[in-house]
Amino acid sequence: MKIRKLDPENRKDRTKFIMLPFELYKGSSLWTPPIKNQMHFVMNQQQHPFYQHSNADFFVVEEGNQVVSRLAVLNHHNYSQVHHQPTGFFYYFDTINDPQASSLLFEEALNWYRKQGVKTVLGPKGFVRSDAVGQLVQGFDQPADMGMPYNYPYYNDLIEQAGFVKETDHYSGYIDRATEFPEKMYAAADRVLKRSGFTIKSFTSKQEMREWIPRLEEIHTLAFENNLGFYPSTKAEFQLLAEGLISVVEPETGKLIMQGDEIAGFIIAYPEISEGLRKCKGDIYPFGWLHLLNAKKNTRLVTISVIGLMPKYQGIGGNILLYVELDKTLRGMHFDRAELSQIDERNQSSFNAAVDLGGTWYKVCRTYRYDL
Repeated sequence: MKIRKLDPENRKDRTKFIMLPFELYKGSSLWTPPIKNQMHFVMNQQQHPFYQHSNADFFVVEEGNQVVSRLAVLNHHNYSQVHHQPTGFFYYFDTINDPQASSLLFEEALNWYRKQGVKTVLGPKGFVRSDAVGQLVQGFDQPADMGMPYNYPYYNDLIEQAGFVKETDHYSGYIDRATEFPEKMYAAADRVLKRSGFTIKSFTSKQEMREWIPRLEEIHTLAFENNLGFYPSTKAEFQLLAEGLISVVEPETGKLIMQGDEIAGFIIAYPEISEGLRKCKGDIYPFGWLHLLNAKKNTRLVTISVIGLMPKYQGIGGNILLYVELDKTLRGMHFDRAELSQIDERNQSSFNAAVDLGGTWYKVCRTYRYDL
């Protein structure tokens, strides 16, 4: 076995990195593949906005001509600046079940971080804040939603053998449409609307949603800046995040809570199209888009991508409005279930809100830490 740093400008190298999990999970009904063109974009250091402020490299372990292990290593300068600690991330860890392969990979990665002056390594954490985090440690019998991690159980043993320890767990769950919200919650929402001056903003088209991107960018940081591990997105990264959401969202699944002309809270949800991704096997063209379109039309699941309330409106009923609007969205369309994705176990307010909504936890993804 030998380890090699790839050349991201070489398409063959990028393809080798991208295709390993397609081999590892060939025929799996649980792993959901990424879109290959999007992976090429992530590795394109001339175009992806991450490289405007930070740097990354991509390593593979090869046995003969076969890639058996891979890892992306990131030196995240923006995160480091916010948290006052030189910090690196690791991401896209995939490997056969072989301690020799993973050891080669992590030893090379740790040397890379040392040369970069990194003091703490966290991961799996991705290139932009909207990337899913963690390695699956519970829920191996459940299919992965779009963009969510899926891996074999042995991955976690190999990460710990490399010296990483648990940083935190992120829980995912669902709300079933059969779960009835208490009538008192709807009554409370009506009272809040009458006394608070809140109104509900719905969207009628994707173009209208795009027109609100600059305003949403302004309040996005304020809504989440107190979350553990938060760091702000750059303007280009937020635009990438927003356009990615708009490409899959339906206008009626996005709602804003308004206080006059000011955004007080927001819900963004989208139809879950993971079944279409599994069928198209990561290729949108020439005909993969038909699978995605069919999945979007027929899915019974909706994923809650973003739900947030501005701090100054917390504790005066804004959260009740968010929950009720979420319930109305679920019941007003053909969805049977709403997916709640990756709530940090340290975020007690979000945990409690999910319990109030009748949420059921069924997956756990873990992020790890290594102090150099």
